[in-house]
Amino acid sequence: MRIEKDQVKTLIAAALLIIVFASLVWYPQQQTKVALQKEIDTAKETLGMNQNSESTLAARNNTVERLREKLSGAQQRVPGKDELADVLTGLTRALRQNHLQEQEVIAKPIESYAAYNVMPMVMDFEGSFPETFGVLKSIESMPRLIRLDQLVIGNVVGRENTRERLAIHLELSTFFSESGERGME
Repeated sequence: MRIEKDQVKTLIAAALLIIVFASLVWYPQQQTKVALQKEIDTAKETLGMNQNSESTLAARNNTVERLREKLSGAQQRVPGKDELADVLTGLTRALRQNHLQEQEVIAKPIESYAAYNVMPMVMDFEGSFPETFGVLKSIESMPRLIRLDQLVIGNVVGRENTRERLAIHLELSTFFSESGERGME
């Protein structure tokens, strides 16, 4: 059997294509694969060493304890349904302490969610800037979770000597749990 000149050229071209493919595609990919496998092995080794070491577990335990202390010492919490009257009383007290006129607090229908409930409220009052600021500071310092949803400041209309008076409209929400839990733990 005799090999033709065309067959030799074809074999040489095929061999060159295989060599080019191996040197330009397969070999660099193989080197990348080996490097990545080494990184994976190193990471697994590091994780294995740190995962169960006593110092790591002790540090995690200390972190958990600190977070629990912060949570238990938090001033604001989710009140139970029976404590909602305290929230409304606190809002009314904030208005009275700042000597505000034309004040009104309205509780809207309760919105229920899976783990908690929301009671939206509307407060309308008239007062000077310092009085308004005093009310907002009083609300912020209340020991209950209260969210300020909307604050609208306008001018008092229709009366004399209202130049320094502001008409304030606040929309607030307070949260509570049905079961009276002392927080969302």
